[in-house]
Amino acid sequence: MHIGLKNPKNDYVMVRNVEEIELESIILEKDLGVNVDNKLKFDRHTEIQVNKANKMLGMIRRAYTYLDTDSMNTLYK
Repeated sequence: MHIGLKNPKNDYVMVRNVEEIELESIILEKDLGVNVDNKLKFDRHTEIQVNKANKMLGMIRRAYTYLDTDSMNTLYK
């Protein structure tokens, strides 16, 4: 990952035995559960976490026909 706007976009090569492997450049990396992009913004991380929470709510709603507030809080948390 190339971090920063003024960082030169160099290509990096790893040598193993006699084989050269070019390392790919990525724009998003997950580290310790946090998604960070090459501009050090957390917009994508927030989007991923909101989508994950909405999927969980969708599964809970499809699985149960009636839920009171206490039961919904218990299942979601």
